[in-house]
Amino acid sequence: MTIRYLCRKVQPSRLLRRWMPALLALLALAAANPVKAAFTIDYPSTTPSSAFALNGDAAFLGDLSIQLTSVAQSNDPNQSNYDATVVQAGSVFYNAPVNVSKFNTTFRFRLTPWAGRAPGDPWADGLTFAIQNNDPTALGGGGSGLGYSGLPSSVALKFKTFALGDPANGGDPSSSTVSMLVNGQDAVGSGIGLTDLTASGQDFDLGSGATFRADVAYANSSLALTLTNEDTGRSTTLKFAVNIPAFVQSNTAYVGFTGATGLFVSDQRILSWQYTESGSITTPIRPTLTGLSLSSAAVGSPAFQLTITGAGFTPNAFARFDNTPLSNVSVTPTSMIVNVPAGLLTAKRTWNVTVFANGATSNALPFRVTSTNASGAALHIIGVFRTGNDQTTGRRYAVLLLENQGTTEITNIDFNDVRLFVNGTNYIVPVFMTLEPGASPAGSLTTLPPGYRLQVRWEFENAPSQGQLSVFGTSAQGSFNAGTRFLNFP
Repeated sequence: MTIRYLCRKVQPSRLLRRWMPALLALLALAAANPVKAAFTIDYPSTTPSSAFALNGDAAFLGDLSIQLTSVAQSNDPNQSNYDATVVQAGSVFYNAPVNVSKFNTTFRFRLTPWAGRAPGDPWADGLTFAIQNNDPTALGGGGSGLGYSGLPSSVALKFKTFALGDPANGGDPSSSTVSMLVNGQDAVGSGIGLTDLTASGQDFDLGSGATFRADVAYANSSLALTLTNEDTGRSTTLKFAVNIPAFVQSNTAYVGFTGATGLFVSDQRILSWQYTESGSITTPIRPTLTGLSLSSAAVGSPAFQLTITGAGFTPNAFARFDNTPLSNVSVTPTSMIVNVPAGLLTAKRTWNVTVFANGATSNALPFRVTSTNASGAALHIIGVFRTGNDQTTGRRYAVLLLENQGTTEITNIDFNDVRLFVNGTNYIVPVFMTLEPGASPAGSLTTLPPGYRLQVRWEFENAPSQGQLSVFGTSAQGSFNAGTRFLNFP
């Protein structure tokens, strides 16, 4: 008997032939771009101690805990022999920046008092979970500074165990408090969402010597803390509104812990720590600056409002002169008006103007504080007397009060560069100007002695409902910048 195997040549289906190139392309793309696991710090389980920077009095101990401060030294519990050398401060930071725009972290800590303290004596001072954009070797002040005070571009979740000051005058409400500190604040009675953990409904004592677990989740400018006393099982949940990338000026920063002691000491330890990035880092849309309504002001000029134009401004964007933030008057996607205080105009220098938005800092534009007009023509706007609509001409007008704040007489004044800025870069010029009576003591365009004033009215054709007025001019003594004022018209 013959057995025949009938074999048929197998041909790929028409559908498979059509989609095979696309499938192969997808497989190649997946191979070239594997799914990246979320970055995690897990100490002491998998992350070695070599991945951290220890600073000040901090140390790794044999039980693998991280000791921020110790009780190796102490002071007289009766506070009679305070020795400043006993003040301790320690910090530990992961030695590379991590994503702080969205994360989860859990850490266990224990604070143990000096065994030789007298009954009822307090112990100090506390610790923080800190996020900062400086350096992994960063370390702040001791005592109530908690190893955190003085660190710029930072935030910290504080756990304070020593009550200092009168609560009625800004002191600590108890010896167990939690809050969010920003930009290196001292911890005494301060912080966002300051909470007394000994108050009714909380009943937590950070100074009990118990082991605590902090579970923290951060996203969308909201930080949630669940604090658990592992010895009793009791827990409480607190929430804090804080824009971490805005304060640290980046979506990435160094994360870690700080702690300090002062007159009274304690052994402050981090027992374990997990940190997981739960948000992807995207390249931020960097804001761009294209212009300033004013680029200079004379030394001693009064406060004024500055219009900054550009792109990529968000509602929570803010401007800075170097590292000094300026308060906002208004913000649109392409312009913002900010207040420049007189305190920034007291000495000759150049400020770098930048805007922080979308987790990134813009390019810088220079703003120069120049010497007081060499000629002594220190003519400045000191107030807006009124704004209105002229019933006869239909024009909007503004009446401003200006004063000679110099030490010499100003003569032959000519306001030859007056502009009302609209939407940042666009502007209109007045069609009519006149002096009004009412200034006291009153001067004139011809002669304005020191301390004398002018009440000037400018009218504008087709003016909008609001804008920023800038006033420049010349005199026999030289040119002057009288300043700016934001105007609202009825």
